[in-house]
Amino acid sequence: MTTKKRYLTKKEKLLAMTKRHKERADRHALVFFIALAVLIGAGQFVSFAQVPEVAGDDEAAVTGTVVGDIMLGRHVSQVTGRYGFSPLFDYARPYFEASDYVSGNFKQTIIDMPPEAMENFNGDTITNITENPNKPMNFSTTFEAVEALIDEGFTNVSLGNNNQFDYRYLGFRNTLNVFDYYNDEISYVGAGVNTEAAITPVIDEFNGMTVATVGFTDVYAPNHAVDQDRSGVLTTRRLADVYEAVQQAEQQADFVIVHAHWGENFNNRVFSRQREIAHYLADLGADLIVGHYPHVISPVEVYEDSLILYSVGNFVSDQGWSRTSDALITQFRLMRDGSRQFVFSPMMIREARPLPAVEPFGTIQKQRIFRTLTKELGDDVQTWREDGRLYLQIGGEQEA
Repeated sequence: MTTKKRYLTKKEKLLAMTKRHKERADRHALVFFIALAVLIGAGQFVSFAQVPEVAGDDEAAVTGTVVGDIMLGRHVSQVTGRYGFSPLFDYARPYFEASDYVSGNFKQTIIDMPPEAMENFNGDTITNITENPNKPMNFSTTFEAVEALIDEGFTNVSLGNNNQFDYRYLGFRNTLNVFDYYNDEISYVGAGVNTEAAITPVIDEFNGMTVATVGFTDVYAPNHAVDQDRSGVLTTRRLADVYEAVQQAEQQADFVIVHAHWGENFNNRVFSRQREIAHYLADLGADLIVGHYPHVISPVEVYEDSLILYSVGNFVSDQGWSRTSDALITQFRLMRDGSRQFVFSPMMIREARPLPAVEPFGTIQKQRIFRTLTKELGDDVQTWREDGRLYLQIGGEQEA
């Protein structure tokens, strides 16, 4: 008996084709995700970054650069111990060289002293500097770090942060002493031997325009706060002192910069307390507020004619995971027509140092940084992207 050949119905053919397609699609998806994982993983170790070209703007009377947490302790000290401090700034140096003013947050204690300065200070102080046992992590560096920042063109740094007492009171006083030794070449804000010193702004003049800088921290232990008869960091324990610092700055300068150490670790949310303080500081005369401490980048806000950078993230750091490896270089340009232009250059931290976030591996980070920065900006704020950077302008007309 002959068996008659059976042909598949249209429905059966469709089911068979769907099954074959699904099997191929599953294989293709698996290959894709493996390749993507390899690509992302390679991006943590391989970079195609080139030292950027940073051109000045002839229409700017003053150009400045601000960065976030400069963390030279812990594992970063292994890098600097082997290669020195200079390589940390190889890819950021063109921004510094194109600037009249450079500032960042100095987030550690200095535990030694230049040998030639020892005769002016008690040597026992260095010997007796010890770690703060009440902190889980203590960050320290050497006086060569200050010399490196001078070489890179830093105008000043903020000491208004929660790491100045990582090596207790003697470590903090030694940090002040080291910076005082170099006071003709670099200044500090946010700390002092008493309240009057801590609230006194640093005033710099460039091309006939004055820039004032102050700093404070909202993250501190009570006994680390500066007082009339006690050295310490400027804190929000008495907000009136912070307000007084900004008022003094506004009375003496054309442009006022405030370093604010606040927020919550690894959280890019802007809290109501931060916003309330920031708005009041802007009302008092702050033109640019530079936030740090969370170690991640937060949204920016334009309030009246002031720019608030709630957190600019890390700059030099050994925190190389996820968003803590997102970094930012912010340049401000005080234009001759009275407008202010801000340029955000996205960076990614690799082996402690910031590199330009460029293709192929930096694309994801660059887009994430731009998206974070702008997500709370209104349609009335002038922003545009050009040459891999984000521009924001306050006043005047956009020049795309």
